[in-house]
Amino acid sequence: MSGYADDISINLEDRGKLWQNDWFPDKGALIEVAVVVQNGNGSTEEEKPLGLFEIDNITSSEPPSEVSIKAVSIPEKTELRGIMRSRSWEKTRFSMIANDVATGTGMDLFYDTEDIDIERVEQTEQSDLSFLMGLCKNYGLALKITDNQIIIFDEEKYEQAEPIAEITRGETPVKSYKFETTIREVYAACRVVYQFPKTKEKLEYIFRIPNKNGNTLQVNAQVNSIAEAEKLAKKELRNRNKEETKGNFSIPGNIKYFAGATLMFNGYGWFDGKYIIEKISSSENNGYNMTLDVRRCLDGY
Repeated sequence: MSGYADDISINLEDRGKLWQNDWFPDKGALIEVAVVVQNGNGSTEEEKPLGLFEIDNITSSEPPSEVSIKAVSIPEKTELRGIMRSRSWEKTRFSMIANDVATGTGMDLFYDTEDIDIERVEQTEQSDLSFLMGLCKNYGLALKITDNQIIIFDEEKYEQAEPIAEITRGETPVKSYKFETTIREVYAACRVVYQFPKTKEKLEYIFRIPNKNGNTLQVNAQVNSIAEAEKLAKKELRNRNKEETKGNFSIPGNIKYFAGATLMFNGYGWFDGKYIIEKISSSENNGYNMTLDVRRCLDGY
């Protein structure tokens, strides 16, 4: 969903040595990938595009005679991660900074969240990708690169979406599953403290998550109002707490599942509830199968 590049690995038989010769693909060539569901007579029922991938690794082996092609969704040749830059922005908005980066690297921008006013920010000897990822983290946003697009979005907004499906124990086909929850690095409240340098006046604000017990996280950061402090407290708590309860499911492949979608789980006791898909690993080997990495959606902040 965020923070990692999509990747694909394709294994092909090569008894005719075609992939070693005339069919040998160029490194850096693009592969357009889609999952296609066919009916019994071979015609297409559904098709789900997965975007463009750049070939970055080719392996030929024997026996048996095979070729393996690996590709990633962030091109190696893009300026997004290959050039270190130093520049600054003043009195601007997050979307304008992201648009400057996208335009400069020849990519499109999909900005799917409320805009944020930024007084000043500097990019100092950083790649555009590293700079944008750090900026997104600072403002509690998510970043994904796919299909020659920079996508910036708010995970909280996606968590609030209606579930696309229900997974019910004993009814939905599940090959294996694992749930886990932890109390480590999980907080019930956040205290934001800032002392204005000229007046020495101290601004202090505590946000508590309803019906949750635990430690209080302390954040010392510049805020100019209670409203800013509340927003910062909620963002810090979400960043710390979002991995509290997670799950991993192996199921038959389903073309409608995608990272960023929500699912409702039933029949798993304490772990019942609404989860968001963080990662999908799909394979076509003895049938179409997938593994879902999910985390529980956060409520109240």
